[in-house]
Amino acid sequence: MANYEEQKRIAGLEATWQNQLTVVTNSVTAANTAQANATITMGNNYNSLPSKLASINQSKQANATLLSEIQKLDGLKRTDADSVTVTSYDQQYQILNTATNTLMASYEEQKRIADLKETTWQNQLTVVTNSVTAANTAQVNATTSMGNNYNSFPSKLASINQSKQANATLLSEIQKLDGLKRTNADSVTITSFNQQYQVLNTATSALMANYEEQKRIAGLEATWQNQLTVVTNSVTAANTAQANATITMGNNYNSLPSKLASINQSKQANATLLSEIQKLDGLKRTDADSVTVTSFDQQYQTLNTATSALMANYTEQKRIADLEVAWQSQLTVVTSSLTTANTTRANATIAISNNYYSLPSKLLLINQLKQANGVLLEEIRKLSGLKRTDADNATVEDFEQQQQTLTMAVNALMVSYEGQKNAVDKATILTGYWKAPVIKGLDYTTATHSSVTDENGAFKCQSGENVTFSIASLVLTSIPCTEILN
Repeated sequence: MANYEEQKRIAGLEATWQNQLTVVTNSVTAANTAQANATITMGNNYNSLPSKLASINQSKQANATLLSEIQKLDGLKRTDADSVTVTSYDQQYQILNTATNTLMASYEEQKRIADLKETTWQNQLTVVTNSVTAANTAQVNATTSMGNNYNSFPSKLASINQSKQANATLLSEIQKLDGLKRTNADSVTITSFNQQYQVLNTATSALMANYEEQKRIAGLEATWQNQLTVVTNSVTAANTAQANATITMGNNYNSLPSKLASINQSKQANATLLSEIQKLDGLKRTDADSVTVTSFDQQYQTLNTATSALMANYTEQKRIADLEVAWQSQLTVVTSSLTTANTTRANATIAISNNYYSLPSKLLLINQLKQANGVLLEEIRKLSGLKRTDADNATVEDFEQQQQTLTMAVNALMVSYEGQKNAVDKATILTGYWKAPVIKGLDYTTATHSSVTDENGAFKCQSGENVTFSIASLVLTSIPCTEILN
């Protein structure tokens, strides 16, 4: 049933669709005709502007009617084919509407050019010329007024403002003339006027700068005197704060926080002084004013340097106070290290002088002494980094002297050890000979010797060692020392 009703609806729309299709087709024809007429009318220079506008409006109306009829046809479409038809008409409308807009733009340009008649240009040209004359006159008057020291500042400012106003009027009239230009020659004329305006405007700006400088210098006298008083008072305050801080720092009964507070007050007073000097510097008008500012700057520098010195003194006092605990702790470590080193030294001294100790055990005790002495030296260096006073320095120097004594003891024990070792070594060194045939310069190596045979083929070795003979990297033989003795 639904299918039937849909078929009936489509069949019923056919007559309505065909009627509207005819209307749209006729509207397309009418719009194309109106478009062609408007194009011809616009292309004919003998047609008046009103007639050209009328033809364009007729084309616009025909386009509007066409669009309305296409929209009605769009409401009657039944199939994809109908949609394609409507789309085709929409495209034709877009082409016609774009062409009509182009004609309208052409009409507006023709009308703009026609409206810019020679009379309008000439009238505005006269206005601009008169404005140039007025601006030049105002400029001369302002220059004369500014050059006369008897003229008041209000009268000087008034003459400059008149020059500014004349320049502004000139610029406005030039802009109006620029909107009327028709040819390249007109553009050249406008460029010339713009250049004259720039020259006048620059001159007026220079006069204004001169006026502001004159007014600044004249108006600063009272401000300068007031600020000079402020700076003078700030110098007095900074000197007082500096003196108080110096007294506080010199009194050992004052706490570190109270000392720091007095220094910070001095810093604040100095900072205030510097700020006020900078304000005074911004108000200077003459070389004499500059000399005054420089003098205050020097006083500030002196005060600031003194406060910095007090701060350095405070920092040092605080460092010394803070180091007390660290100093005492490290002093204990150094004392313990010294005791250990002295004990080790005593043990090594006993061993060196006792023949019952073997050479390796003696060397071991000496090396332990070296190690203990090295630890002592390192701890003394740490203590030196913590010293605060001359008394601390004397303590460190005492420890350093004891460490040097231990170092000399190590060296002496080592010399004694080397002497004992050499005595043992010499007691067992034997001389052998390479024979059949005797060879001079033959390389030989043992655990304790390395050399070459002499002219007799002699070499040195110790009992129990093996002797290896070679020529360069070529090994000839290796035999026990005892088997080749002379």
